[in-house]
Amino acid sequence: IYPNPVSDYLNISANLESIENSKIVIYDVLGKKIYENTELFSNTNQAQIDMSSFNKGIYLVEISKGSVVETKKIIKK
Repeated sequence: IYPNPVSDYLNISANLESIENSKIVIYDVLGKKIYENTELFSNTNQAQIDMSSFNKGIYLVEISKGSVVETKKIIKK
C-alpha cells in the first residue's frame, strides 16, 4: 500500500494469488466505513483507489480474503 501519506491515489499491489477476489474496506478514524470494493482485484494484482475527495486525516485500509484480514493505517494529506 503506497504512497503513505497519500494525496490523491492510493496504490495497492500484492501477489495475485493472495489478493485476487479480496474485499477492500476503508474506515475513517471513527470507524465509519467510507469505501468498499469487492471487485478491485478481479484479474489483477494491482489497483488504485481515488482518495482525492477524502478529507485529510487518518484512515484504516482493511483487505480481507476469506478468514485472512490485514489492516493498514494510512494518512491522507
